[in-house]
Amino acid sequence: MRSRSHVMLILLLLVGSLSFGQAPKPLSPGGVDWCGNSWGRADDATYLKNLADSPLTLSITENKRHLLLSNTTAKQIVGYKLASLARKNGVVTIARVSGTIVVKLNVNEGIINPKEVEDELVYCRKKKAILTVIEATFTDGTVWKGRI
Repeated sequence: MRSRSHVMLILLLLVGSLSFGQAPKPLSPGGVDWCGNSWGRADDATYLKNLADSPLTLSITENKRHLLLSNTTAKQIVGYKLASLARKNGVVTIARVSGTIVVKLNVNEGIINPKEVEDELVYCRKKKAILTVIEATFTDGTVWKGRI
């Protein structure tokens, strides 16, 4: 006859194998990661749009935990503006433009989780708008302006 502790161990192993054998349930948007921190970044990608010739790109890092603003040109960038794009009656319009954000962004350099972008992203989530870089200023004084 087996002892009570052996029976409990066998039951625990059987129950554990049944529950651990199931596929994990997917996290809901804005779910919690294993460290207890909010991820949310995978969903943020739906609020970002990079214009075709933009010198700055907005993206989510591969691990889906951070927002990245990257200089993709051969010039240093000293300032930029963000725009929130809204769709009304099938037409895309600019709902809001930020003031000039001063930055020193060298060639092929990026910034992780820039506060100004984070603030505009909060607005876009609330208004169901899209965030994009609408203007960039270079050290030589030239300005790139995006077309919607």
